[in-house]
Amino acid sequence: MRVAVIMVPLTSFCVVNVAVVQYAARLELGLGLGIAKTLPLVLLIVFGIPAIDGSLLLPRRCRTRRASEPPRSCLLLYVYAGFENTAAAAGEFKNPQRDVPFALLTVIGAVTLLYTLIQLVTLGTLPDLATRAAGAPLADAALVVLGASAVC
Repeated sequence: MRVAVIMVPLTSFCVVNVAVVQYAARLELGLGLGIAKTLPLVLLIVFGIPAIDGSLLLPRRCRTRRASEPPRSCLLLYVYAGFENTAAAAGEFKNPQRDVPFALLTVIGAVTLLYTLIQLVTLGTLPDLATRAAGAPLADAALVVLGASAVC
């Protein structure tokens, strides 16, 4: 009875784990979730760059940070967190000494370029962005750039 009590849950967890991992791998490869998540941002950039008002990009006086707000560097840390997981699969690479640094630099470069362009479009299309307390600036920028029919 003791063996059954241990083996039944362990076996069922193992079966669920294998099934979910295989399903998740197929889902990622088949549907391209990474592309599905990035495509709206790329569309915002592509259609937003021509809509940028250059005068909105000029430096202005900013409000000071309240004591209750986290420093902006914490937000940057959150944005770039996760790229270091690229090295986790190094054991499966053919040449990890070459591939891991290349993958890390490529990911950091791509994320930096994407975020810089998103920031440029958002700052250049929303005139009151600096005075907003909170909200959804990407959705607001998409509303300005693409119109109400494109924003869900």
